[in-house]
Amino acid sequence: MFSRYLRSEKMQNIIENRSYIAYWDRKCVDRLEGKGGCLVYRKYKRKGWLAGGIAVMLLILFGVLFIEIRDTSLARQNPLLLSADFLQNALDGVGEVLSNTQEELSSEALPSETAKEVQEEPGPSVTPEEAAWLDEQIASLGGGVSVYYKSLARGDTYSFDDETEYYIASVVKAPYALYVYQLADAGTVDLSQTYTYESRHRLGGTGYLQEQPVGTQYTLAQLLEYTIRYSDNNAFLMVREAVPTDGFKQFVRTLGLLHENSMDSLGEGAAIRGNICAHDAGIIAEAIYRYAESGSPNGAKLKEDMLHTEQPMLRSEYPMARKLGSWEGAMHDVAIIYAPEPYILAVCTNRGHSYDSWYVESDYEPFLKISEWIEEVSQNEES
Repeated sequence: MFSRYLRSEKMQNIIENRSYIAYWDRKCVDRLEGKGGCLVYRKYKRKGWLAGGIAVMLLILFGVLFIEIRDTSLARQNPLLLSADFLQNALDGVGEVLSNTQEELSSEALPSETAKEVQEEPGPSVTPEEAAWLDEQIASLGGGVSVYYKSLARGDTYSFDDETEYYIASVVKAPYALYVYQLADAGTVDLSQTYTYESRHRLGGTGYLQEQPVGTQYTLAQLLEYTIRYSDNNAFLMVREAVPTDGFKQFVRTLGLLHENSMDSLGEGAAIRGNICAHDAGIIAEAIYRYAESGSPNGAKLKEDMLHTEQPMLRSEYPMARKLGSWEGAMHDVAIIYAPEPYILAVCTNRGHSYDSWYVESDYEPFLKISEWIEEVSQNEES
């Protein structure tokens, strides 16, 4: 009798129709009224909740037993008298429901488990075949060209002679600005402090202050902006006077460079000194990228200024935060490219000339071609 009731169309509609399911909760059991009694059903999807499911099924048993005893003549004669057949039918019905629940639990995989099975690790942005092709192309440019690439989306790298050192030129201005901005974040440097532009600061070369009158005052924040946006040598000298190089040399050793002592000579006189390799230029760019994404307003400012640097050598159809450097026998560009899959590209070469012959078209050729090749393979959707 009871098993037939459990298999009845009304009971199955109660169980199968989610709009009538009363969900189990630690604090309460929602009541679902039926035939004067209380029926509670919970479809358990987690294997760890099987014990709770059994407890709910027992609630169903006792609730329906009460209904059946009340409504039958057997109950009217003696409420405590239950035939063996009736009890067997009841147990059979509950057993069938529990069996169906167990089968459902065993057949359902947890969403997290399913996701782990389906998810695949992304492949490298530059495949071994593409890396071999890049080697051939870059070698065709002749000697004195070094490349470091890193996908910020996938973490893989590509390099070509990336440990060879070159004169650092103005590339050093980027890590120095990073150093000063982080000091400002810590409260040990005041970016609003003003400094006077004097005749001894006029070094020549690139920049904004070259044409400005001696005696003009600038804040440290302004000097950092001119140092990055215009690669201003005069502003950079004033920055180094405001924030001496001793701390910077220690800061460089925290970046994980291959040649951590390559900038130790910076500060020996007004001129820029030191060396750089493509690998270390890429590491510096990644440190700047992490800082720019950290939420620091100064990090956002550094990124903004690097997005607006002049005299681009590397090219891209995507925004580029970059710092270049050029002098006799040294021409470099290091950039963070904000492509759909962002990446870092550092190119160091032994090209470059002094002020007397600043622009030589052939010096730019490696940068233009390498930009195109790297972007072609790294943003390939089939990678």
